[in-house]
Amino acid sequence: MRVSLRTGIGLLAATGTAVALLTNSPTVDLIPSAAAAPTVAISDIKSTLNELQKVADANGGTRRNGSAGYTASADYIAKTATAAGLTVTKVPFNFQGTSGVNVIADLPGGDENDVTMFGAHLDSVPAGAGLTDNASGSAAVMAVAIAASKSSAKPKGHLRFAWWDAEETGLRGSLGYLADTKTDKTKIKRYLNFDMVGQFKDTKTVWGLYGKGATEKAAFVEALKAKGFTTAPEAIAENRSDQASFERAGIPTAGLAGHLDGADGKPGPGGTAGCYHQACDKLGRVDPAAVEVAANAAATALYKLAG
Repeated sequence: MRVSLRTGIGLLAATGTAVALLTNSPTVDLIPSAAAAPTVAISDIKSTLNELQKVADANGGTRRNGSAGYTASADYIAKTATAAGLTVTKVPFNFQGTSGVNVIADLPGGDENDVTMFGAHLDSVPAGAGLTDNASGSAAVMAVAIAASKSSAKPKGHLRFAWWDAEETGLRGSLGYLADTKTDKTKIKRYLNFDMVGQFKDTKTVWGLYGKGATEKAAFVEALKAKGFTTAPEAIAENRSDQASFERAGIPTAGLAGHLDGADGKPGPGGTAGCYHQACDKLGRVDPAAVEVAANAAATALYKLAG
């Protein structure tokens, strides 16, 4: 998750912006019944987390945009998604002076005029490996993509998965993708985003919910409620992750966040100081069980929304 363009990191740290209190869940018309969502394998989550930590370790401790660490991260994601049976494209971009490569993976089949996307940023900040922010989200997207590819149940709509470059420099990867004339935005009907889902919040029962799509948010609420979880508005995530790029393009969005590990001015799990955008954001900061909960909620929401 990038630093807020509105407040800047200094003001954020000084104010200790708090997560908003629980409010009533979004209410929308009933979503039509859909194909049964697959169950995500925690082993797939752990594999991606482990590999992205190894990539950082082998490349100066970072996976930032433009680095060898990011290139190796993108190569791993592309190779893994291809092996799982998805159609993978590395999509270069140059947006507002920043160049990079997004990884896009399409699940074969479904109505390509009705695309549901699920993405997370793959890059880290220069200071660290970025395992919470945001290898956790990247691992969740990969696990859902693998589960969807293995499942015999397919939604009516088309599923597309994305791993974004240069989120930490101002959402440049997702903005560049949407600005590309090769991207048919009219076919993208909704976008789900994961950023920092690697830790449960302190209560371990509440997930942060953000985005501008009422139907999309309701799908997350329903999926989590079925597993005994509730949601609260995550105001700190608004405008600061890749869903904001899709909102600017008029595409409905929703996203989940766990404990923000210092980004909200609160201590991390175990009473330690947060590791937000620091070198200590390593594998040990991530709870795979939290990622598993979020990933399964995403799988359920995706299949509900895509029909």
